[in-house]
Amino acid sequence: MLKSFISGLPLKNNEAVKGSMIRENIAQLIKKDCPLFNEESYIATGELNNYRSLYLKQLVQQEKDELAQVELEVLKAIKTNGFWKFNLFKTTISTTSHNT
Repeated sequence: MLKSFISGLPLKNNEAVKGSMIRENIAQLIKKDCPLFNEESYIATGELNNYRSLYLKQLVQQEKDELAQVELEVLKAIKTNGFWKFNLFKTTISTTSHNT
């Protein structure tokens, strides 16, 4: 019977996921916690879902941080370069109208 590399618990065939089937970004997260995890290792579907959730949380946080940085740069540019006439609403409308 297969065992989870993470918990050591036995796995049913329908709940076992082989390391080679896991996306590299998620596998890297698993390797942070379990450095010996590899393509031949198995984990439970629930364990994989926990790492997927963690990956998505980190991705959203990274995007949020990048947006905050862009916002600060725009505000700084407006303030330092005197772009007080900058029409953000018009820019937003023209940007969104291209997507439809």
